[in-house]
Amino acid sequence: MVNRIGWCSHTLNPITGCSNFGRPGICGDYCYAKTRMAPRLAGRFGYPEGEPFQPTLHPDKLQAIAELRGKGKRVFLDSMSDWFTEGVLPSWIAQIVAAVWEKPEHQFLALTKRPENMLEMLHCINIPENLWFGVSVTCQDDIWRIEALDNALPKKVHKFVSFEPLHGPIQIEDWHGVEWVIIGAESGRRVGRIDPKEEWVKGIFNSWPDDVPFPVFMKDNLMPYLPGWSQIKAFPEGVRWQAEQIKKLQAVTVEKI
Repeated sequence: MVNRIGWCSHTLNPITGCSNFGRPGICGDYCYAKTRMAPRLAGRFGYPEGEPFQPTLHPDKLQAIAELRGKGKRVFLDSMSDWFTEGVLPSWIAQIVAAVWEKPEHQFLALTKRPENMLEMLHCINIPENLWFGVSVTCQDDIWRIEALDNALPKKVHKFVSFEPLHGPIQIEDWHGVEWVIIGAESGRRVGRIDPKEEWVKGIFNSWPDDVPFPVFMKDNLMPYLPGWSQIKAFPEGVRWQAEQIKKLQAVTVEKI
């Protein structure tokens, strides 16, 4: 499915549902997938009617991976789930990874808020080079997820961080092998929505290692909070999908602010 997320070209959800919602320190109560999308899909397209956000495997989406055509698509695999939450079976993840192995011409990405469960759930699953894993970090209290992601994965596996929605100031001393960063604001108009501050974004940029200023993707919804900034939409080599951008993106550097 073509999408409006911005940092990927397509979304596919072989697993839907998640048990993180409403749990302090994990998710909170602002999940768009749980509160907005899942109720609309209840009883349709494989979403359980009574509990539409119950973790569920969708074999038809595994087939959709196999049917991807062309080259260079950037596919987000869990916009409606978290693979490493309670209720997801490791055998489901193994089936997805097997499908990804068959499509090396595309790049696939999965995000989690539960990296502490990854080592056990990925046990004995060989991760292909074109499957990237990332963690969601919204505030300083979530920083531990970056190290946990690194500890859970073999060094060869590509890692990224999504600071979306950005909900507070962030300082990072060790990036633990991260290769790509996404920064975005909270979407929607929920009561209590937190709008990002310019100094929070500066804090992320100023935490970057001097020797390796890795690529950053700044979402469109972030820019209204950054007057006078130039937007950067950079992708690491492994997830570039527009060949004409390569020379431009190789020249992108981020100076200390």
